[in-house]
Amino acid sequence: MIYKAALIGLTFLMSANAWGQPDNFKFGMGIPEGPDLNYDNLPIKARLTRESYRSVDTKASLEKYAPAVKTQGKYGTCTAWAAGYCGRTILEAQRQGWDAQSTIDNNAFSPGFIYRVTTPKTSCNGAFISDCIKNIKTIGIPKLSDYNEDCPQEDIPKSIYKKAAAYKMSGYATLWNAANPSKPKERVLAVKKSIDEGNPVVIAMYVPNSFCYSKGPTWIKESTDLAVGDQGHAHGRHAMCIIGYDDEKDGGAFRIQNSWSVAWADKGYIWIKYEDAAEFIYQAVEMFKMPSLAKEDEKNQLAGSLQLKEASGQEMRASLKGNNVYEMDKAYRSGTRFRIYLNNDQPAYVYALGADNSNAIYQVFPHKKGVSPSLNYSKSSVPIPSEEHHIRMDGNIGTDYLCVIYSKLPLNLEDIKKSISKQNNRYSFQEKVQRVLGDQLMSNEEVQYNSKNGVMSFKAEAEGKSIATLFVQMEHTD
Repeated sequence: MIYKAALIGLTFLMSANAWGQPDNFKFGMGIPEGPDLNYDNLPIKARLTRESYRSVDTKASLEKYAPAVKTQGKYGTCTAWAAGYCGRTILEAQRQGWDAQSTIDNNAFSPGFIYRVTTPKTSCNGAFISDCIKNIKTIGIPKLSDYNEDCPQEDIPKSIYKKAAAYKMSGYATLWNAANPSKPKERVLAVKKSIDEGNPVVIAMYVPNSFCYSKGPTWIKESTDLAVGDQGHAHGRHAMCIIGYDDEKDGGAFRIQNSWSVAWADKGYIWIKYEDAAEFIYQAVEMFKMPSLAKEDEKNQLAGSLQLKEASGQEMRASLKGNNVYEMDKAYRSGTRFRIYLNNDQPAYVYALGADNSNAIYQVFPHKKGVSPSLNYSKSSVPIPSEEHHIRMDGNIGTDYLCVIYSKLPLNLEDIKKSISKQNNRYSFQEKVQRVLGDQLMSNEEVQYNSKNGVMSFKAEAEGKSIATLFVQMEHTD
């Protein structure tokens, strides 16, 4: 089958040493020592093309949507402040279209709630980002005005859980993990892309004394500062929220909201230079921007494209046929090496399946375990398997098929694959997929297809339907 590929793994190395939080420091931190066992199990963003990352603006900011800086005090609740108070409030302000600081502050979310449901002990000595993030999506979070507790000691009333359920976030994904490491420059580009698209990024960072006692707008790292894993004692790791970046600030820096009061650094904010951020930030989770309420009554819009290129860079051109299937203009032989580019021009959940004459179904995208199907940016391109590797066509000759599914809502791809496999073989691959997707699939009249310069594209708009597809057919010779 042509869509099977092998990738060469990369090794991610970090130094390890020990220093700790100053004993007399008046603010808490709160990420526990030891490994975050759930972080690597969170969905991870698909790696985009280099051009997708380079296309961002030179600066971007979500600060106008951020709640006023407050303090976590001595409690180890930084993860809840970064994700629940700052990140989730930014998402809601965007969604509602709020631009008045007083309105944003009056509707900020409760860090105490999300901390307590994440760590049910009465002490407040720390929680991992992965757990807080998952709970904001699955449980939700109430307004601070409904639950204003810094370190809750009592059980949370059921009425508060009901209020929290109204404010679940739509999704999240890590920007890198142990199985999908990234180089320092790649980390910087990934965070910039998130912010440029309106998505706050919650980070876990090693914080040396020079950071804790920052007095100016930018953290000035000392020559003896090291990004180390063993802090010597608890809470040398800290969670914060990245809300902006500027390529011109100190040679390039990220803007971060902290939870150590307005008396710290730049009125509670700080700039961290790109190279320092890439070294000291060891976890980063993008919180997905939510659709604007002003657009909820609009029709569902989807747009995307597909491109195939041989290893030489030669475009593999296709023509659109009467049944809205793209057929490759020529046959390709076993052993041909090529790359697939999945592109979106509207935020969507994207899936790709392959098939051949054996009627077996192969998953093409997500192409690696744990990769999120969410291409939630306004425009992006995913190279499959990567910009450094190619797919090699196997020896199974005949007709190969590829279907790319664009959806406004997340789909259960395993169920879809099983349902397609159960369809009667008297149906074509296209018909099997269409039967499984059912009435959520936009009709041919609601989708406009186009083929130009080797790019197979579509635009779709429909009311009450959330899925559009691209089908490709290729003759595979020996």
